[in-house]
Amino acid sequence: MGQIRIEGPHGETLDVQVHSSNEFRKYVKWLWCCMQWLNKFKGYHARFRAELEFFEGNIPCAQPKRKAVIGMRYWIFGGVLSNGRIIIHAALNKYEKIATLTHELFHAVHSSAEKAAHSTAIDFMHKIYENYDLITMPANAPNFKNHGLNPNYISKSELTNALRYLVETASMFGVY
Repeated sequence: MGQIRIEGPHGETLDVQVHSSNEFRKYVKWLWCCMQWLNKFKGYHARFRAELEFFEGNIPCAQPKRKAVIGMRYWIFGGVLSNGRIIIHAALNKYEKIATLTHELFHAVHSSAEKAAHSTAIDFMHKIYENYDLITMPANAPNFKNHGLNPNYISKSELTNALRYLVETASMFGVY
């Protein structure tokens, strides 16, 4: 699709080749549907900025780290918010993308505050997890279908892994 210039972790300018991904757009829409349900039925007042753009790309400074205790990879600089554009590193797997996307979505709300973005992302994901069966029940299917999705596009197991990823990386952002 093109190139987007971002600021790297040490202030350097990096050019990232990006592309739009149908799969990635579906993650965003699924999280949006969950947020709408939580806002309506649980009084959870999360908001994402509507003018955000979403891309996947090969972020040159993204680095996987492994925690042997739970066998998950953790990415340093696996996602970035730059000028209203969220870019997620293409090499991340599904739950890593969902968790990183959620973290970056809340950067749009909390500016550059890593701790606030990450703790809000954990809280949001936890609310979805607690209410997953209600959010995805057949009566709510039209909300998802309006966005071209199946309510179970992200399974509870995948959501659990994404939440676990966020919780396990919390200390990196000063949350716990």
